[in-house]
Amino acid sequence: MKKISIKLLIILAMWSTILIAQDNCISKLIINSTDSSAVIYIDGKMMGHGAVKADVSKGKHMIYSKSDVRKWNAHEVYDSVLIDDCGIEKLVNLSFSRQVYLSSDPINAQVYYKDSLIGTTPLYLSSEISQVDLKKKDYRTEKVGLENLLHNGSTIKLDFIGKGNRNNFFRTNMFKILLGSAVVLGGTAAYYKLKANDYFDDYNRTGKPSALDNTNKYDKISGIAFGALQVNFGVILYYLLTEE
Repeated sequence: MKKISIKLLIILAMWSTILIAQDNCISKLIINSTDSSAVIYIDGKMMGHGAVKADVSKGKHMIYSKSDVRKWNAHEVYDSVLIDDCGIEKLVNLSFSRQVYLSSDPINAQVYYKDSLIGTTPLYLSSEISQVDLKKKDYRTEKVGLENLLHNGSTIKLDFIGKGNRNNFFRTNMFKILLGSAVVLGGTAAYYKLKANDYFDDYNRTGKPSALDNTNKYDKISGIAFGALQVNFGVILYYLLTEE
């Protein structure tokens, strides 16, 4: 009986030693992010922003990070790390690719990356893309290096090589005529509407049939001018929407 008790005590002591050793098996996990505002989680627990240091136990740990949550296009990074020993340091680097804004003059140019259409200007591109081609009908194809965009601006001027009229609609005689006629028609509609209101007030005071006739006449003129004004604006809108 005494021998059994001694064996039991030895087993308990060994078990306690193992548990203590496990409790002391702590390592240091260091996480650095290319985005100083990125929030960093380890095993679902928020640890900080940008760069963190944490004490972790032996085993596999899950890492999750998200770039600035205030941005509509915030990026997410998932990673994991295996701590296979005690008292060690593990370094994990999290990389968030930058976004490069690409636009063209004129807009709606097709953007090709390695012969694949990836969108039309304006759009955001990952800085990991080194070069794209901008293509648009009647314009010369441009090869654009994204590294140059970071230093020289984000709008690419395309050279017109077509045979059509490349003038902006706002600079054409048609626009000037339509704009001038819109001013005249608007003034005419307002003028005759005011005269119709005056004759209607006169009719209310005197009851003269001639005043009512004039009211109807000038209302009709004002309505015709206003209708022409709407057509005028419709033509302007058509040219604006169909202009390349």
